Amino acid sequence: MIKLEEFKSKKNQVILVKSDGGLFIEKSFSNKDAFCRELMVYEHLKGSGLNHPQLLDSDKNMLKTYIEYLEGQLLLDYLNKCEKNSEYQSAVKILSLTTKWIKQLHNEAFLKSKAYVQEDINFRNFIVIKDKVFGFDFESVNTSKEYNVEGRVLASYLLYSPSYTRFKKIVCNSFLLQYDKIKSNNISLQVKVEESLIKDRRTKFRCIK
Repeated sequence: MIKLEEFKSKKNQVILVKSDGGLFIEKSFSNKDAFCRELMVYEHLKGSGLNHPQLLDSDKNMLKTYIEYLEGQLLLDYLNKCEKNSEYQSAVKILSLTTKWIKQLHNEAFLKSKAYVQEDINFRNFIVIKDKVFGFDFESVNTSKEYNVEGRVLASYLLYSPSYTRFKKIVCNSFLLQYDKIKSNNISLQVKVEESLIKDRRTKFRCIK
């Protein structure tokens, strides 16, 4: 096996590996609970129809998972390209698909019965392939208070560097036009709430570092 590339990860080691059978992702966990949560989610997503890479194998002793490699563009890179090329509608569409994907994950029968949600919405944990969104990295799925998915997605988008650009604001306003006035106003309020929460988490993380 040949290690081709190591991807950016705050918590784990994530490597693209080439073997005789092709390419796959080797993920080494620093935390056993996170490893077990990710395995649990993959197990319950079998046959769900949700777009995600397949779990090929795992090593419980070494806390490693081996995941199907999907060739596409990270959601964050895709949105940055949209901004560079002034592709407003493409950005709105992919944010809508991302929101739909997260809601579908939350509605998976087992996860819903346990009140599990994807706490960390990281645009580097989604891949865009031919106008479809694929999500991965399920270690942050946990029992938590349900949140407004649209609000968290838009807040996350606005805060990615460079934050609050004119393009991002127009895309978010266009996104809200999909809904009636009452729901649109509610999402706008939730965006403000989520922005504050994200900023607080970033401040705490910097203090810990």
